[in-house]
Amino acid sequence: MIEVAEAVGVKLYVAENVPYSPMSAFLRETVRSGSYIGEVVAASVVKGFRGVPYGYHGRRAWLSTPEIGGTGTWMLHGIHSVAQLRFVLGEVETVYMGEHHARSFTPTGLEGTMNGLLTMKHGFRVALLQTCEVRLRGKLGGYMLHGDRGSIWASEEGCEVFGEELGERPVRLNYPEAALSPYALEMDAFADYVTCGVEGPTTGRSERRSLAVVQAGYESVRSGQPVGLKARFGDL
Repeated sequence: MIEVAEAVGVKLYVAENVPYSPMSAFLRETVRSGSYIGEVVAASVVKGFRGVPYGYHGRRAWLSTPEIGGTGTWMLHGIHSVAQLRFVLGEVETVYMGEHHARSFTPTGLEGTMNGLLTMKHGFRVALLQTCEVRLRGKLGGYMLHGDRGSIWASEEGCEVFGEELGERPVRLNYPEAALSPYALEMDAFADYVTCGVEGPTTGRSERRSLAVVQAGYESVRSGQPVGLKARFGDL
């Protein structure tokens, strides 16, 4: 579909607003500039919620019903987590994931918790957890970015920075306020892409790379082996 659309000049954009959040913009710039923490050497990303029994209702019930094309949390929510992770930390090269299923979690045909290790293009590794079995309250979820000069813990509400330049205690930071909501910024980016050819973070081709990470995660669970994205999917 992507190739056909490009061949006839159709612009594909994906309804994915997470990369447009204030947190995403702040962390991306922090990684790019080295502000507060220096060069990133490792990271962890913890995302999810507790959902028992797991499922959607009403017109969205099919989303978590495998018999009619639905999927588990790794596809439904992991795709958003991966889109944000790629925007903040860059492209993924290798995916090595495992799956856990608590005895209390239903239905048994869907994954409960996916966790593993992503090797990034820049060389460092990211520990990623996507779950619908755990209650992630307070500082139990979010991003931890570790650099050679400090570390950041971040959630959508704000972040705490531990750095050589900031003293012994963590410093609480709020993200710069955006003039528009992430949804409006997403639509602005789509309009810029259509009218000016300026590619934003959620073009069809970019989000195909997010989907490749999710696909590779499922395949890694089945095989028990790491999956290299280039070897598996070619140049995306």
